Amino acid sequence: MSENNLSERELKIFEYIRNNPGRSKEDVARGMKGNPSRITVLKILEKLEQEKMIIARKAKPNSQIYRLFINEESLIVSITLYINEFEKAFFSLLDNVSQRFTEREANFNVNYDDSTDIIDDNDISKLEYVREKYRIIDALVLLYRHFFGMYILHAMFKWSKNPDEQTLNKLHGLFFNSIKKIQIKLLKVVWNRIHHISDPIIYNLFELKPDKLDNFFKYFQEFGLLDQAEQVLDHLWDISSDFVPPSFYMYYMQQKTKEPIHAIPQSLYKISPILQEMNKAGDWRTAIKIWKSISKEKRL
Repeated sequence: MSENNLSERELKIFEYIRNNPGRSKEDVARGMKGNPSRITVLKILEKLEQEKMIIARKAKPNSQIYRLFINEESLIVSITLYINEFEKAFFSLLDNVSQRFTEREANFNVNYDDSTDIIDDNDISKLEYVREKYRIIDALVLLYRHFFGMYILHAMFKWSKNPDEQTLNKLHGLFFNSIKKIQIKLLKVVWNRIHHISDPIIYNLFELKPDKLDNFFKYFQEFGLLDQAEQVLDHLWDISSDFVPPSFYMYYMQQKTKEPIHAIPQSLYKISPILQEMNKAGDWRTAIKIWKSISKEKRL
């Protein structure tokens, strides 16, 4: 077994026991039909038992035969089952979305390997498809973002009660392995169909928006820790700088139009003087200064 998650063979054996509780080790080995081999099955069963993911109980008090069951009280088991079921459902959704995209593109004779989303405004059907496409992509990212958010909530408020560091490492590993697989699958479905990062996606993931930064400074200043908090922000800004301009611009457009992010026309996402100004910002202090001057000028 890998340090943090189940391999395909381990998961196959785990699922067999889950669907066939009370079977013996030999029953499980026969159920695998040679894939994996009997010796490998026995080794995996031993590891699953050591990890307390399965429980072996004697068939009778004096029996040499043990019956195998899933350990329903194990947090690792419950998280493993949840993640596997979520992945199956989400991957099925992604496959069907990809199929629908392909069908729509065939109707429009569109090849997204060498085209862009720049479409004549008079071509209503294609224009509507582009809008629909980005709405679906944003919705898929929303589902993924919520999954990631639930990982954070569980890690902070439920798993932290468990003092077993080995268990905690495995729980974190299970989620991060799933996040990696989801991202790979998600990108395969959407990447060749987008020619710029969807601005609502950036907006929704980028937390350091102008209004939140204002509160950031206010709260930490009142608490007497502004200098230390600004040092944290310096480091965050280094990895955030590529996404500052579109996020701030979307915030500006949302304030200006008073429309929800998804209702703002795609045509407004183009490079603008505001984005150009924001691109000049070398650090967050400059960005905030530019933002405030723009906000004051536009009377937001």
